[in-house]
Amino acid sequence: MPAQGVFVRSDHLARLIADNAERYPTRPAMRSRHGGVWSAVSYAELGRQVRTMARSLVDAGVQVGDRVGIFSPNRPEWTVADFAILSVGAVSVPIYATSTARQAQLIIDDADVSVLFVGGQEQYDKVVGPDSVTSHVRHVVAFDEETVLTSARSAHAGRFMAAGADAVLDGEVEARLSSGSADDVATLIYTSGTTGNPKGAVLTHANFFHQFRALDERFGIGPGDTSLCFLPLSHAYERAWRRHRRRLRPLRVQRTQPRLRCHRPRLPHSQPPILCGHASSPWWRRRPATPSICWTRVSISKQTSESTR
Repeated sequence: MPAQGVFVRSDHLARLIADNAERYPTRPAMRSRHGGVWSAVSYAELGRQVRTMARSLVDAGVQVGDRVGIFSPNRPEWTVADFAILSVGAVSVPIYATSTARQAQLIIDDADVSVLFVGGQEQYDKVVGPDSVTSHVRHVVAFDEETVLTSARSAHAGRFMAAGADAVLDGEVEARLSSGSADDVATLIYTSGTTGNPKGAVLTHANFFHQFRALDERFGIGPGDTSLCFLPLSHAYERAWRRHRRRLRPLRVQRTQPRLRCHRPRLPHSQPPILCGHASSPWWRRRPATPSICWTRVSISKQTSESTR
C-alpha cells in the first residue's frame, strides 16, 4: 500500500463498488430501514444499480467533467447516484437536504449543475417552480416515487433508470472508467455560507485516497463490523468515511435519517470539513486542493503541525 502523501494514478472512487461487486457479490453492502424493517443490498446488487444509473446518465447527455447535483436526505439512492456520477467521469455536487431554496439555487447556479437528483417533494419544490433560477438544469430526478412532478424536465428515479436498463451503453461507461485517474475532480463541496455566499471546494480522487491511507493507520475494522451512517451524506466527513469503508473490505453500512443537522463531530484532533482549496473564482479557474493540505482536515491525526506543509 502506498505511503501517506503518495497517490497512484489508478486511485479512483468509481472502481470501489465494481471491485467489491466482483470480490464479494453476496455480502451486504448497505442496509436501510423502512417502516421499522431493515433491508440489505448486496455488493452485486449495488454494483448493478450503480452501473444502470451510470448508463442512464450517459443517455441523458452527461459528459466527462459535467457537474451533477444531489439534493436529498440520507437514503440508499444517494450512494447509487454518487458512485454512478463518478463512474461516468462527472463531478458530484452534494447539497444539504435542509438547505433553503435560495441556498440550493446558489450552489446549483455556481456549479452549473446539468442534472439534479432530489430526495422528495420538499427538495423538488425548492428547485422547480416559478421562482426557480435553475433553468440550465436539463433533468431533475426524484428518488421518491411519490413526488408530484410539475415540470417536463422532471422524472422519477425508476423512469430515469429505465433508460439505462439496456447494456448497449456499457462500452461508453467502461471507456470513461478506464480513462479516469486519481487527479480527476471527484466532487465540489460547498461551505456553509455563514460568512457570505457558499464557496466550492474542489476535491480530486487523490484527495480522498490520501485520507483513506491516513485512516488505514489508525483504525482496524473487519468484515463483521457495521458502520452507522448518521451524518448527512452531503457532509465531507461522512462521505470520506463511507468511501473509506467500501475501499478496505466488505462492510455493512446502515442508513439513518439524521434528526439534527450535524456540522462538527466532536472527535479529538479532527477537522471534519475537508473544504480546503476554496474556490471563489469561476469553475474553470479553480485549482484542486493538494492531498498534503487536505490530510489533517479529515483524518484523525496527532501530527496536526503538518497541515502547514
